[in-house]
Amino acid sequence: MNGQLVLSFGGNPGLCVSESCTYKKKKKKNIWIIVVASSAAVVALVILSIISLASWKKFRSAQGIGTIATQEEVHINRVNLGGSNPQREITDNAFKFHNSSSADGLTTKGEGRDGLFHLDNWELMDDDVVKMTNNFEREIGKGGFGTVYLGKKDDGTQVAVKRLKEMSQLQGSKMFLNEARLLTRVRHKHIVPFIGFCNGVYRCLIYKYMSGGNLRDYLSDNRGAMDWLVRLKIALDVAKGLEYLHNGCEELIVHRDIKPENILLNEKMEAKIADFGLGKMFSDEDFTQTLSSIKGTIGYLDPEYLQCCSNLRERSDIYSFGVVLLQLITGKPVYIVEAGLKAMHITEWVDMKFEIRDIVDKRLDGNYHKVSLQKAMDLAKKCTSLKSDSRPSMEYVMADLSVCWEIEKARAMTLNSTGETSSGNVCSLGSNRSGETSSGTNFSR
Repeated sequence: MNGQLVLSFGGNPGLCVSESCTYKKKKKKNIWIIVVASSAAVVALVILSIISLASWKKFRSAQGIGTIATQEEVHINRVNLGGSNPQREITDNAFKFHNSSSADGLTTKGEGRDGLFHLDNWELMDDDVVKMTNNFEREIGKGGFGTVYLGKKDDGTQVAVKRLKEMSQLQGSKMFLNEARLLTRVRHKHIVPFIGFCNGVYRCLIYKYMSGGNLRDYLSDNRGAMDWLVRLKIALDVAKGLEYLHNGCEELIVHRDIKPENILLNEKMEAKIADFGLGKMFSDEDFTQTLSSIKGTIGYLDPEYLQCCSNLRERSDIYSFGVVLLQLITGKPVYIVEAGLKAMHITEWVDMKFEIRDIVDKRLDGNYHKVSLQKAMDLAKKCTSLKSDSRPSMEYVMADLSVCWEIEKARAMTLNSTGETSSGNVCSLGSNRSGETSSGTNFSR
């Protein structure tokens, strides 16, 4: 400003040094800032409008569940089987899922007043099922509500397709939707893997195929006898699956139909729990509710549950498990007929015996450790106590069976190393279950 600094503008004909020129540039720059800011605001408003519209549609969709067709039906979005990676917590070979997620970590679209869910990402089309089964070519079994067919996915995985009977529309529909809803929420090593379902012309549930068949076939005389170690491992597998249903899921799940027919075996003789058509989920508030009807299979039903259907809890599954454990020990059906005697429930029949050799499956030919067998027998009696409060938890059952299995495994390893075979073991069975007698107990509805 005092003239000591001299600036040269030569060679810059477009350079503006006046105040008026500088003001114009600043004004133009401010105009551009206003234009850009306004455009960004408009874009933001458009995005917010789209999000609000999507949320509104989702809310309306959730409110509409259970109003389409009838209360027994559920509208299911028809999408291809697949989906994103689930958000899950892995514990003891099980996936523990959090609220608002299906069993594969996929968010459900909502729950209506009737408790039915949209089962997104699990549905297959009729054409998919026909292709998978080669038009229902090979029948591999039959159940109370339909026929099971062997199928194959495009990747070569074998599947079992359970097709609902056309005549079983009312009760069968309830069980179909109930099983699909439950199976999309559970994942465990000892629960049959669920592949998907079809709710079109063909109403089907699709599972991974278990090549070993079901436990009932092995307990009958039609198949070769399983050794005691294998039987213990099957019992332990089922116990792990039940413990997951009772304690590993967000809500308590009671299976209600544990029996040999619903215990499937893979090629490695690993046991998987199947058939969740009668399964029941209990939230905390459900514990005060009374069920309207008794469901299950005669012979495996909890006696307390038979007397009052409001007593259905996880201990009902434990009673059914105890009956299955007795069948694994004895190789007998749930009702036993002996010469000159009326049909007896397996618990009554066992209570009449005093030595292990009188009740153990003859096909075992004495090849068992008497301690492991005695411990398993004691556990079966506790599980089939007439009073549910006297039955152990599944954690207790798992611990006891693990000890039995380790004892028998050590014995088998010793025999394999020495080349010896065992002779029959004799031991006293002691008193009846918890000092109770089962005479006069009503095991039928």
